[in-house]
Amino acid sequence: MTTLIIDTKKKSAQKLLDYLKSLPYIKVIGPSYEIDDFNQDTIEAIKEVEDGKGIVCEDFNDYLKKIEDV
Repeated sequence: MTTLIIDTKKKSAQKLLDYLKSLPYIKVIGPSYEIDDFNQDTIEAIKEVEDGKGIVCEDFNDYLKKIEDV
């Protein structure tokens, strides 16, 4: 099984999702979470990622280097 996350707020992504739904061997399951399921810190982190903020890393070692400075 493969998980695919599609931002359906974008028109092209919605078209892709519609196409995938039309395929007989694809099972589309709705969002696996609702924003209300999380505490305030998690909600803020999700919004931060959606706004394009956050740490971008090449690999785990790069991540460790970047968080040392935080």
